[in-house]
Amino acid sequence: MVISKKRIILFAILGCLFIAALLSIFGVIPNRFAMVGGDSTDGSYKGKSYTELQRIAGEESQVSQYINDFYLPSYDEAGKEVFTIQGNEAFLINDQVYKIDRPEIRLKGTTKDMEKDTDASEPRDVVITSREGEMDKLSNIGVLTKNVVVRLGGNTTLETDHLSYYPDQKKARTDSPVVVHGDRMNIEGVGMEAELSSGRMWIEKSVVAEIKGAESNLFMVSFGESEKKKENSERVYIRCSGKMVFEKEPNMVTFHDDVKVRRGSSTMTTDKMVIVFDKGADKPKMIVAEGSVTASDGVKVAKGDTLFWDAVTNATTIKGTPNAAFFEKKTSMISPKMLFNQKEDKVDAPQSGQLTTKGFKDDDSEDGMLGSGNVTIAWKGRMSFEKSKGTAVFEEDVQLSRKDFKLNSQELVINFKQEEGLKVKSLRATGGAYMVEKKEDALREVYGDEVIWDMDTGLIEVLGEGTLYVQGEEEAEGSGGEGSEEKGMTNIS
Repeated sequence: MVISKKRIILFAILGCLFIAALLSIFGVIPNRFAMVGGDSTDGSYKGKSYTELQRIAGEESQVSQYINDFYLPSYDEAGKEVFTIQGNEAFLINDQVYKIDRPEIRLKGTTKDMEKDTDASEPRDVVITSREGEMDKLSNIGVLTKNVVVRLGGNTTLETDHLSYYPDQKKARTDSPVVVHGDRMNIEGVGMEAELSSGRMWIEKSVVAEIKGAESNLFMVSFGESEKKKENSERVYIRCSGKMVFEKEPNMVTFHDDVKVRRGSSTMTTDKMVIVFDKGADKPKMIVAEGSVTASDGVKVAKGDTLFWDAVTNATTIKGTPNAAFFEKKTSMISPKMLFNQKEDKVDAPQSGQLTTKGFKDDDSEDGMLGSGNVTIAWKGRMSFEKSKGTAVFEEDVQLSRKDFKLNSQELVINFKQEEGLKVKSLRATGGAYMVEKKEDALREVYGDEVIWDMDTGLIEVLGEGTLYVQGEEEAEGSGGEGSEEKGMTNIS
């Protein structure tokens, strides 16, 4: 009898399958998929007793299937693998839910490095692992428990003890405490939800964050009364009672409700704060605080409704309605908007405001027009203080006042002695100056185009067409005049 070549091949295949089945029965070749029940008199499988299987399934459930080296891929409409779930072994309970030992969920090419996201960086897989997990057979919705770790790209990881995963929406959430570790930031909080495809993640409450790599204070330029040493600490600690939201595309973090910031002796409190990071860099490039802002470097304090800090210019802008406020030992200032530029050592108030300081004189005497008491300067235009030049300029309807003395003008320029801690050197009032002083029973008034006051000599010079009144009576008129503050009266020469 002649056997055809096709039949020989068929018999060979059947023989191989028969041998493989025998080897599997005797345990030489492991079987990844097996139905539980009917294979043994006691219902055991793979060394797991029936009692152990029932413990895994639960009292009112049944183990429908056992899978060794569990692996389940998922594909999109184009046939591309979008995510996989695998584990050491899995048990199908009631033909509905897989219980998985050491599960690993991998979302293919979901995100770039969440801390160093650059256009050139390749998309990375998001990997979620835990000790135990469950997955619905139909929806693929999973629950992971015990030592859950989410690797979000690069060195950024999230840790918790319970995590629900929704593959169709590419979302994950938990109500448990969470910890996020990264190269530039560590975060702790309670409750988390993440949109894994977009890189948007938020922690629900009780947030404590540590940001590394801060190089400068949020503010502020000193008016010369105190020089704050540069902070040694480069770590910023942030707390908030509400949500913390991380968004990958704007590369920013937002803190909500009762926000408290600390870096060394510098602090800030606010209702909401946004930190924007440079792409590909580890450091903040912009900070925005909104609602009841109070910022301090341990010596100087600023208060307002909003605060904006720019790393490029190293400048802080604070705004308030009706006014923001600044305090520094002997000096305070209010204005709707104030800019503190550390790079240029400059303070600007581009709108109306008021500055109060404790005297312009070096001693503590009350003698003379200004002495050492509180001096107030109000303006309706703008104010600019340049520390490097030692000048302060006040514009439009300016009034300098102290006790029984007033000086009005359209512009007031104050020059400081920089080598002596910004003590006042001279005043120059222009644009039509009016000066009045009450001293004991005397009244002195001076009108002129310009008034120059030298603090060292006490000499006051009135320029242009002017008039001097003493005790309410016109005393002299002329085109110019000068006198000495030390004489108690200004004389016209």
